[in-house]
Amino acid sequence: MNPKANEAKRTDSVPIIPRTFFPYSVKVIATDTCYPIDFEAKGLLYETGDVVIEYPFKDQAGNAPQLEDDGAAIDIHTIVLPNGVEMDRHDWTEVADAPTFDRRLMASLCMMGDAEFDYGEGGGTLLFEQAVQAKANVCKLNGLPYAFLLGQLGIKEEGAARVFGAPQTVLSLMMQDVVDDYDIPDQVPEWKWVETNAAYVHSRNGKYGVWEFMLNLSVTFKGDPGRLGPVIAAARAEGAAYILIHQGT
Repeated sequence: MNPKANEAKRTDSVPIIPRTFFPYSVKVIATDTCYPIDFEAKGLLYETGDVVIEYPFKDQAGNAPQLEDDGAAIDIHTIVLPNGVEMDRHDWTEVADAPTFDRRLMASLCMMGDAEFDYGEGGGTLLFEQAVQAKANVCKLNGLPYAFLLGQLGIKEEGAARVFGAPQTVLSLMMQDVVDDYDIPDQVPEWKWVETNAAYVHSRNGKYGVWEFMLNLSVTFKGDPGRLGPVIAAARAEGAAYILIHQGT
């Protein structure tokens, strides 16, 4: 790695990246202490300047560094941010765990104040976007919903293409709640009626297996539903699409 070649893409402080929330996913760069070989690992950069590194480091071939006699194998020196900007080792701190909420919030509030001041002093599109993002970062830490955050950033979330139609209601009914207890389903008239009219059947899969049937309430049923009549009428009145009838197994 040539530091001079990347001078224009370096920063000495945690930047605000428009449309990107903390923690930033970063690439952590290390170099072998004896040979000119670079290793990489994933990491998370927080507002506080703290970085949690996901070990191990690996080179391009997927090999981990080898420890030397003094216990040192690599020199961890740089992180690369999502926008390609690099931060040197003395500008961030490696930590084992994410910083506490109060530290993150304090850092985020300071960043918001600085960003708003910079925009007020200099103006420009980038400073404006950073000021808006800084405010959204504070809102995110305080648990505001994602849709609100998108609004803060001026982003209109495109709705995903609907794969299914409008949502439908499926009700669940245990047969014993209607006909009381029984020993064998085949001896209950209502079960015989359900088996005849069910759109879906899941049964006879072992002695103690599942015994459940789905009724499609949009169709015309055959025969007398018996004690299930009032239940079906109530379900249709509620606008339900299906009833799943089972015996608790």
